[in-house]
Amino acid sequence: MPAETVAGWSAGFTAFAGRFAGRPPRVQTRRRMRAYVRGLPGESERKNGWTLAEAAGQSGPERMRRLLNFYARDSDGLRDDVRQSVVEVPGDAR
Repeated sequence: MPAETVAGWSAGFTAFAGRFAGRPPRVQTRRRMRAYVRGLPGESERKNGWTLAEAAGQSGPERMRRLLNFYARDSDGLRDDVRQSVVEVPGDAR
């Protein structure tokens, strides 16, 4: 796979994740959120705290679990941001 393609995907993901950067109140939470979302389309057969933590280079699932269970977030705002990003994707004109 050409390096330009991979760089384009990485830049695209960074731009996509940047749309939601203001929702988690802390920098650490934003970083963990990006690592979590980046791991979701990964190659592992099962997606759980362990596999996503390993994909993010962490030694255990505790931080990913905290991300999902305890960190403060604006769920309604995040939902609205995701909806807006989906609505903006151009569809087939036909």
